Amino acid sequence: MADQVGVVEFSLGGDRYCLGIDAVTEIVDAEVTPLPNTPDRVAGVTDLRGQTARVLDPRAVFDVGDPGPDSGDRVVMLDTIDDPRGWLVDDVRDVHRVELADVDESFEGEGRGIRGLVRVAENDFMIWVDADAV
Repeated sequence: MADQVGVVEFSLGGDRYCLGIDAVTEIVDAEVTPLPNTPDRVAGVTDLRGQTARVLDPRAVFDVGDPGPDSGDRVVMLDTIDDPRGWLVDDVRDVHRVELADVDESFEGEGRGIRGLVRVAENDFMIWVDADAV
């Protein structure tokens, strides 16, 4: 259906975010090894079936606080060719079908990587992230 799109909902610092499902290859529980002398946005690396994958920390990009007390080492692997990378998130909550009419794209460009806001309920939104911009 052209009027709907799939998104993966995840949390960062207690806030709700989502990515288009077409940008996600898999979700894994992973041990992340920090790398010294790297920017804050680089969480480290992890082993993904024998291949080294970079792991980015979107908290640094979006200026989000520390992970919540229930956070785990969940990594959302992104659809990249020959350059495996993922995002370290607090938790992956759900996969949703979103009505495009419920996406407010007027916030696109207001902040780095923001594609828009998805209205989940009255006064309840998910921030839709553009994976390529981050």
